[in-house]
Amino acid sequence: MKNNVLIVDDIPENIDVLGGMLCKEYRISAAIDGHQAMQVALSNPPDLILLDVMMPEMDGYEVCRQLKSDNRTKDVPVIFVTARADDEDEVKGFAMDQLKIDGSFISKINTRPQSLEVVKAIIMMSKSLGVEVVAEGVEKEEQLQSLKQLGCHKAQGYFFARPMPGKAATQYIDKLLENSNVLQTS
Repeated sequence: MKNNVLIVDDIPENIDVLGGMLCKEYRISAAIDGHQAMQVALSNPPDLILLDVMMPEMDGYEVCRQLKSDNRTKDVPVIFVTARADDEDEVKGFAMDQLKIDGSFISKINTRPQSLEVVKAIIMMSKSLGVEVVAEGVEKEEQLQSLKQLGCHKAQGYFFARPMPGKAATQYIDKLLENSNVLQTS
């Protein structure tokens, strides 16, 4: 069964373009405004939401706020899709230079096909947006290998290092910097 991607945009042509790109791999649902997006998302929570920022009545920021405050949709990843590019909008829209894949998907990447499909979708979106993707919550070698095969080359989690107190973290970072020659002296 294909994962469901909800595309929310008040311009039908934008829905057609995004839907056309994704329809072979994903089941697409669409909404043309914020109120309709809430109805669709709450009645059948999607696996991923592509959300326009600029919409009449209820903009994408408000839709996202409401989605994240509802238990049925709070964990659904949201990617803002917008033509706006001024500094205020970047801050308000969670300026993106990377997408993160939530650990809840990583933990089931090798056992639950739906999780694998969501991970693939996020990696595909990161490539199309020209941003890097980082997987959170990597705990096992097989998870890391699956991510590498899918094109995700940045990851974090217990597989790499357990949580540590401040002083130990500082020493760990110093050792990493020393070994990688990241800091150049002049």
